Amino acid sequence: MIIAGSIFKACFVQPAMDVRVLRLNGEEVATVPLDAAADVRALKHAIAEIDGTPAILQQLIWKDQPLDDSAQAPLLAAQLDASAPVILVKKDLVQTQDAEAKKLIGRYGSKYRPQHHFFWAVHEGNVLATGGLLRLPGVDVDGEMLPTDFDDAKRQHEWPYRSFDGRYEDRALHLAVRCRDEASVELLLSCRADPELRNDNRETPMDIAMGKGKRWKSAFMQPRDFGGSPERILELLRGASGR
Repeated sequence: MIIAGSIFKACFVQPAMDVRVLRLNGEEVATVPLDAAADVRALKHAIAEIDGTPAILQQLIWKDQPLDDSAQAPLLAAQLDASAPVILVKKDLVQTQDAEAKKLIGRYGSKYRPQHHFFWAVHEGNVLATGGLLRLPGVDVDGEMLPTDFDDAKRQHEWPYRSFDGRYEDRALHLAVRCRDEASVELLLSCRADPELRNDNRETPMDIAMGKGKRWKSAFMQPRDFGGSPERILELLRGASGR
């Protein structure tokens, strides 16, 4: 089933196996060499750079079947031919976020509170699920991160009760900044996360972004690093301060 949204058509042209991305009205959006993409994910990112459609909102369909993101380019070249177009579907953001939130809740367990799932989503860098969870009742974007609140989940999920790598009273924004998760920082700030709030060590997210944040001495895990730009994260925080 194709998700409703803006639809583009991509046709493979032999022999170079370039992907011509077309709108349904025939307007050409981009031409992407297939051999420049190691897999479907890379192909999506190449399309995103040209067309502007975020890779996370792209779905590639060939002969009514979705192309798996893990499919390697040689496999794609072998299975695709010019007889059928590849359809690029721009997925609806809200629907995609809600679907990812539902999947995350199912994975961690629906018996836990939405706020639990919200922190788990931020911790794993799942920005789509985070966006969906923020629309659920009972989720506070500025809620305190207290590992003791996860006591009932400690047997099933190690983080954060048994392996907390932040500070008590961290908020989701503190956590995203610690992990250099630029996408989550931007999302949380767009949802009015307060960049001025302090944790138990009196640290704001800005302090952490500037390298002044501290973890518990007993924490044995290094915060995850999602590779976001420290400069861009600081820019986002400064832009939201004092609003």
